[in-house]
Amino acid sequence: MGHGEEVTNAQCPMPKAAGRLSLSTHEGMEFPAAFYETDSQAKHLQEWLNSGVDEEIFHLNGRSLYSTTPYEYLLYSPKISRRNDGRLRDRDLKKYQHIELGGWWCSGVDPLNNYVLMMWGCFKPDFPRRDRQKIHKFIKYGAARLA
Repeated sequence: MGHGEEVTNAQCPMPKAAGRLSLSTHEGMEFPAAFYETDSQAKHLQEWLNSGVDEEIFHLNGRSLYSTTPYEYLLYSPKISRRNDGRLRDRDLKKYQHIELGGWWCSGVDPLNNYVLMMWGCFKPDFPRRDRQKIHKFIKYGAARLA
């Protein structure tokens, strides 16, 4: 499935990110996979509803991601530095390990390209990382990294 093909309400056609850390704890708390699927989906939908977004809009454009799936949406560019075996570099795995704890992804369709599903989107992690330049600030949203 590439650019130019029409897709409706389907997951983004992202390549699998090779070699990821498995992270099931955050600050000493363990989160089983079932927590992510049920609680996160309901929480993400409620966040959108609280912002005045219609539920159908969320279901068409948003989805809950957790575990290693967010890497496939955010770090798919061939320009991202990788090891010889194709795995992401340790520095990137460490920098982005917080995304494994879940968050929501939103993307839409391209009205200038026959309304095909866009690969680019926005991810809001459930546990944002701190901005290294401004230690009191958190980076609340992320977009696909191109390099």
